Amino acid sequence: MQALVCSSDLRWMRALKAVAWFFIVTGIFGILATIWSAVFHDRLVLDFGNLLNLFAGYGLLHLRRGWRLYLLVYLWITVPGGGILLALFPWLPLDQAYRNWHWLLFGGLLLIELLLASCLVILLQPRVKALFRTDINRLGCRANQENQEW
Repeated sequence: MQALVCSSDLRWMRALKAVAWFFIVTGIFGILATIWSAVFHDRLVLDFGNLLNLFAGYGLLHLRRGWRLYLLVYLWITVPGGGILLALFPWLPLDQAYRNWHWLLFGGLLLIELLLASCLVILLQPRVKALFRTDINRLGCRANQENQEW
């Protein structure tokens, strides 16, 4: 029975690592987009959200409680906001250049919204929350008072 608990915890740990790497990759792409717009479009768009996502992904890899809390707040704001944007998307006034790609943009936004919602579901799981506790070791067992490295 203990092996089943540990394998379940390992699955949640892998899911948490996938969420962390998702935010690291989106942070890197956001920084590259900032550099791209500064070099090729002669404008500087500072997007600190992408920089924070990069640090939040790194913090999730190292099981930092503050970065998990930041991502929960970030996702609680962006997931409903993205849902509202998707609901209003067919009525948004778009330029003629974007009108041809209307449904492709909608599909991309829907995919991003589903990815963010799945990240929120993973971060809200009790097993994942237990990984960030200080009185429980990384395998989900309570720490002994004599053995402080757990």
